Order: sequence, then C-alpha cells, then structure tokens
Amino acid sequence: MVLRFVDLGLRSDHSVMGSIGTGKSTFIRLVTRDERIQVGYTLKSATADVKTASFFEADGRAVTFIDTPGFDDSRDGGTDTDILKKISSYLKTEHDEGRKLNGLIYMHRINDVRIGGVSKRNLRMFQKLCGSTTLQNVVIVTTMWDTVSEELGAQRERELMVKTFKPLLDDGAQMKRFNSGLTSATEIISYILFHDPIVLQIQEELAAGKELSQTAAGEELNAGMKRLIEKRQRDMQALREEF
Repeated sequence: MVLRFVDLGLRSDHSVMGSIGTGKSTFIRLVTRDERIQVGYTLKSATADVKTASFFEADGRAVTFIDTPGFDDSRDGGTDTDILKKISSYLKTEHDEGRKLNGLIYMHRINDVRIGGVSKRNLRMFQKLCGSTTLQNVVIVTTMWDTVSEELGAQRERELMVKTFKPLLDDGAQMKRFNSGLTSATEIISYILFHDPIVLQIQEELAAGKELSQTAAGEELNAGMKRLIEKRQRDMQALREEF
C-alpha cells in the first residue's frame, strides 16, 4: 500500500495493498529479488503479516517495500479486524518514529469480470486508511495483463477509470499498468519517488488519540460487519419462511 521516504532522503519505502491474488507479493519479489517473499498460487493468501523487503537504487538510496495482507484474507482464523490492527499498528509505529510515506500502491486484476463485494470492501478500506488529501500519492496498478487481449484489457481499463476508481482519480490518483516485467515495475516506482512525503489519515487519527474503532477505517470495518450481519439475518429469515 505505502511508499515511505525516510532518513533524509537516503531511504524510501513502498507498501502494496490489494485483494488476494492481485500480484502484490509477486511485484515486490520481482523488484527486490527477495526470496523470503512468499508468492501465493491458490485462493489463500501467502501474506499473513506486514512484511518488508528492500533493494538499492543506482544512486545508493534504499527502497523498502511493505507487503500488507488483504482485507479479504482467506486464511483460517484471520479476520478483517486482525488485518486492520496489524496494518494500523505498523503505520502508527512509523509515524511515531518520524517516518513519512511517499506514496501508495493499490493493485487490481484487469482480468476481473466484475468488481465483487470483496474487492469493493478492500477499496473502501484503502480509501479510509489513506484519506482524500493523500490520493495524489496513490498509484492504482492494474495487473494480469498477460491473461487478457489488449482490446479487452483496454476496455476494462476505461470502465475502471470512469466507474470504480473515478473518485480516487478525481482527487489526484494515477492508474498505471504492470505487465509483470521489471521495466514496468521500475517505471511505477520511479513515478512515486518524485512525490513529497505524506501522513495517512489513519496515522493522524491515531496520533490525535483516537481508538482504532473510532478511526474512519475502524468505523468502515464496523459498518461492513453490520451489513454482513443484517444480510445473514435476512437470509436466515428467508430460509425459515421457505421451510
């Protein structure tokens, strides 16, 4: 999700966010060549915790990626609340220690036929974590271009720009393609590195003394749980009536 710039410009960190299977870990492993980064090939997430991996640019600057678990985590025993606690705890520590963020990467599969409930929840949580004033530092990266034709991919890209991601793009976010190659990844990183450091909305909220449940992200998570409970209650009522 995040690209961080610290230590007087000598180090910059990226954190990548998105749903399971969008290629977050693949992107990071490609650029950093860090074999510790696990890449998942099933419907279960390979990222259970917030992890980091680094590499050095030609000018000697260290770039560190932050690999975050998705809010659609399919892992047994993992909940969206657990994920939010892990991400917010990491970001709070970074803020408390005086480190700011350079940019944020949100990944989305271009081969998704439609935007399902899980993807919508991930995007809502991403927006609540960032806040509208930081979206000029956001890059929406579309992945899996090798699985669709150029014509179909371009059509879906246009649809995403005028529908799903329009609010983010209107507030300054950019959309870029990742074609699974190192050159493509490097171009995305280079674009983000030119941005001034920022503080995310959730970092400001926690620094102001708010409890996690009182933050915009926490309130969104609670609202999502309420919607899920209400839906299940309606489904149960429908089953009772059917029986």
